[in-house]
Amino acid sequence: MLPILSQSWSFLSAVGLYVIGALAIATMITPSLTYMAEATASAGSPSFGVAYGLYNVAWAVGLLIGPAIGGYLYERMGFTTLTLIWAPAVVLAALALSRVESRRADRRR
Repeated sequence: MLPILSQSWSFLSAVGLYVIGALAIATMITPSLTYMAEATASAGSPSFGVAYGLYNVAWAVGLLIGPAIGGYLYERMGFTTLTLIWAPAVVLAALALSRVESRRADRRR
């Protein structure tokens, strides 16, 4: 969604595109907490506190370091180069995650 947001032509178009992007992110983040609970329970952990603590630390580190590194790389490489570098990584991560989910679903059968 970020490449589409960069194509906004006015303030209202930026707001509309941001709302669409926020919806896309919300549909990804909201189920992640439920998945954390399911993964913790299936691992046999008696406490969800450690799992959520690690999840929140990883999330916080990403929020702190990610924009700094992204800004630095943007200044050095430009948006197009960064998009071309990260797009294959995102696609490969999505494919890897879909394979993990498929194997887990097969075990239930």
